[in-house]
Amino acid sequence: MGQVKIGILSNTVSKANSVHRVHDTLDNIIDRENAKDFVQHVCVGRANVEDPSFEQLVGLYTPAVRKLVEEEKVDVLAIDGGDGTAHIVYSVLMHMYKNNPRQIPAVVHMRGGTINYIADSTGVPKRSPLRWIPHQLTQIPVIGKYLLFKREHAPEYVLKQLLEKCRDLTPEDMRKYHMRKMYLLKIDDNTKANKKPKKYGLLAAFGAPYNFLEKYYDASTGRPGPYKALKIIAKGVACAAASPFSRRAREYVDSIVRKIDVAVSLDSVPSPHQQYTGLVPTSTDITLKITPLTIHLSRADEQKSTGLQKIYGNYNRIRAFGANVTIPELLWTFAKIVLPGFTVKETPNIHNRQVQEIKITPQRCTIGYSVEGNLYQTANPIRITPSEIMMPFFQF
Repeated sequence: MGQVKIGILSNTVSKANSVHRVHDTLDNIIDRENAKDFVQHVCVGRANVEDPSFEQLVGLYTPAVRKLVEEEKVDVLAIDGGDGTAHIVYSVLMHMYKNNPRQIPAVVHMRGGTINYIADSTGVPKRSPLRWIPHQLTQIPVIGKYLLFKREHAPEYVLKQLLEKCRDLTPEDMRKYHMRKMYLLKIDDNTKANKKPKKYGLLAAFGAPYNFLEKYYDASTGRPGPYKALKIIAKGVACAAASPFSRRAREYVDSIVRKIDVAVSLDSVPSPHQQYTGLVPTSTDITLKITPLTIHLSRADEQKSTGLQKIYGNYNRIRAFGANVTIPELLWTFAKIVLPGFTVKETPNIHNRQVQEIKITPQRCTIGYSVEGNLYQTANPIRITPSEIMMPFFQF
């Protein structure tokens, strides 16, 4: 029968690792828990260039993934990094093993990056809210005694939970009781003459979400984090209110919500819109821990979905959410997505449906887009479809 083998892949330049060197602490936990027999830990460092391309990152991660999957034959691959790291690892796994899917281990996200929404969407446990108590306060004897609090970073906590689940777990039971499979997005922005690797992920974003992430990752305005995100949102709302009276306020708002000129087709049906404020293709299996988007299927679509389930074992489609709206409408749509009890329905200016193919063609110039928070630019047409096979995720 054997025991589940775990492989940990650490991105040493992710937020938790670059600031707190959590990847070193993970080695200490493995030693302390006597888990060296079934846990292997591999670190991936910084690329040799300042701003590595997608192809360079794939080349950087491929040897580490091959070592864990082919040499160590791990059953669970824990990614110690953020969503951007996960996107690169997905792409490596899909390119290497899409013709042999049983070789792909179940993936776990350890919440080690700046953005960790995939961990929320795939059921990875969170730490206690007490983690927000400053480290200095935990050194005070009274607080330490009565709160019984020990500061712990997310990857450390996730690793302990994973070891507890897997210590007496066999690979057969893991696949039967602790695995969930999901289709990824397959994003192809290559030309026929360009055979670069395709990108895989659970969420892509164009327009306003991409513009927001550009500001979020701008190193000149501070380190990315929750407070910086809130600051950008608050400034955007304030500038939207002041935009009728201030040119600088209008310029700031326009830098976030400027529309992109693209031709979009959904399942070969052209969209009537030539501009989009925001376009967000996602896997149909994720909700980002917010109110799930309302999907309107016709009776024919429902019957077709039943047939697809028989063939693929899952509804092999992706979600296409797009909006061509004004700033107030955009703010109200965002509020309905975030607030519980609201759903986003289709209107003449908003499409929100499940499809099998999205084609996006830039009309005037290069457009930017993100996959799991990683930023890219292209002037080529982009084709987004479900992945060829399903990615397995470990379920706690």
